[in-house]
Amino acid sequence: MWTLYIALLHLLKINPETGANSANLVLAFGVIFQSLKILEKYFDTTVLGKIILSLFLVLNGTFIVWTTGGLESMLFTFLIMWGLKTTLDVNTGIRWGVKNGLIWGLCILTRPEGAVLAAIAGIWKFTDYLLMKDKKTFEFKSILLSGLIMGTIFLSHNIFRIIYYGSILPNTWYAKIYEIPLDFRISHGLYYFSSFIFNYNLQYLLLFIPAAFLSENRKWKPFFPLTAAVLFLTGNIVVSGGDFMAMHRLFLPALPIAGILLVHSIITIQKNLTHKYSGHLVTITLGCILLLSDAYGSFTVLKKGIFFEKTQYRMESVAGMVHFVRDREIAGKKLKRLLEITNQKNLKIAVGGAGAISYFLESSYIIDSFGLNDPVTARKKVKPGKFYKAGHLKQASWKYLKSKNPDILCSPGIATIGEKPPSVKYARRVLQYWRHYKYFCLAEKYSSTDTGRRRNYYCCIIRDDVAPEIKRIKPL
Repeated sequence: MWTLYIALLHLLKINPETGANSANLVLAFGVIFQSLKILEKYFDTTVLGKIILSLFLVLNGTFIVWTTGGLESMLFTFLIMWGLKTTLDVNTGIRWGVKNGLIWGLCILTRPEGAVLAAIAGIWKFTDYLLMKDKKTFEFKSILLSGLIMGTIFLSHNIFRIIYYGSILPNTWYAKIYEIPLDFRISHGLYYFSSFIFNYNLQYLLLFIPAAFLSENRKWKPFFPLTAAVLFLTGNIVVSGGDFMAMHRLFLPALPIAGILLVHSIITIQKNLTHKYSGHLVTITLGCILLLSDAYGSFTVLKKGIFFEKTQYRMESVAGMVHFVRDREIAGKKLKRLLEITNQKNLKIAVGGAGAISYFLESSYIIDSFGLNDPVTARKKVKPGKFYKAGHLKQASWKYLKSKNPDILCSPGIATIGEKPPSVKYARRVLQYWRHYKYFCLAEKYSSTDTGRRRNYYCCIIRDDVAPEIKRIKPL
């Protein structure tokens, strides 16, 4: 869904970067709105409870960063919260069935794990119907209609995947999961999970959750789909091995659900202690503990992550990711200006990470050395060793890249960025293998290192027979 949205921006001649960030900001408000609706309608909260939940999200570092992260994470989170809200709503017939089916269908199209979340919601709704004493025929028909809509979208998408990828699972799944040892993924996934919990000091706040079951009115039902969703999201992250992107991106969809459960627990504790203490005082005290822990953890990580490139908890820092993209935006745009030949869009360029440089170059033939758009590299078997970068373990061999006959290579292990062009020793080692290529550098003012040293040269290699056609590029 996010890819289709970005494509629509291109079609309408709207700047995709601006459109992506604007949409994420709107979706972030949508996540807060749907979360508050669930808390208000199904967990018997107070105004203080809604304020605490709102602040819990807007003070959280993961939520803050990925509100303008430009990826599909916030869309996925919004659809989950909207889907859970609709699933919990009273079944009003055909209209409910269509709405619920379409929301979860969009969730399925956004991320693969959306199918499991849709199944969890559907199973819970059907089980809830079976346990009802006063069953109505229209309720069963609407549940069936919702399931048919979700199933049709799911099957249609899988047919497309088979035609396009040759597999039910997308190529990115193979690149990030396939043939990576399970023990490696779980060990890194557990580290990813524990660093998230301890990062925001949630290890203590999780003790609030059992208090939710002390509720006098015994509102058990809403807990099941929410708890099942957050447990699945967490388990899937652990088994997948986590992620390398900043600020625990993959935990964003679980945040609002966890916030709802925590705030409900606080309100429940308050109601069970009102015979001894002032109810508002208890709510404010526990809420302040929650919010201060959340804000302190966020501030601690963001303070370093925004200003320094050094990795944090085996993830890229915010500064590291921003510098990476901005540098390649500058290089890509400059290379585009230099490619003053009619067939520039047909040049084959090998990059790493599907490529900011190729995006701004507007090249139509991209060879991704991490395998995100290449089934051969994606299905490689790897021995991870001590390499920590979950999701970016695979790398195309030089032999395989050469078989693709690229015109330009800006892939890891070949491209350099720094104060100076690559050393003679480094260039000689690369060009001994790439005999019919030569280095060229794009001199610009790029980002600075943590020590304040300015990067001035972004250097790649270009095939000899292509270089003469490119004006104003002076090979080394």
